Amino acid sequence: MESKKVFGVERSKLALMQEQGRKVNIKRVRRVMRLLGISSVIRRKRPNYVKSTPHHTAENIINRDFEASKPNEKGFTDVTYLTDGKGVKAYLSAIIDRYDLSVVAWKIGHVNDNQLVEDTVRMAFDANPSVTPVR
Repeated sequence: MESKKVFGVERSKLALMQEQGRKVNIKRVRRVMRLLGISSVIRRKRPNYVKSTPHHTAENIINRDFEASKPNEKGFTDVTYLTDGKGVKAYLSAIIDRYDLSVVAWKIGHVNDNQLVEDTVRMAFDANPSVTPVR
């Protein structure tokens, strides 16, 4: 049983059962491995994402005060993904008016990026020209 130190107790047990053709108790395999000083090398999982820094960080002007007293006073945005029957992802970016929870603007794209959100924000301002953005 050549394992190159990647077999743990479970895989060692399965390999012994395949090679010897006998049932082996996992407790015995663990005990014998411990007595012989055999242990598997635990590999660290590498992250499969690219770390990025935010392009812009805005000031927290809402400060957890989510109540709105008039329309177009506060709006919230979110991006979620949808899949079709073939497993193809589409991303939905929407802006909701906090006053009556109505959808002010929405856009569907195939890439989840800042451009999708920026286009949605532009659509919201085009639909409501009286609203001025807070910067």
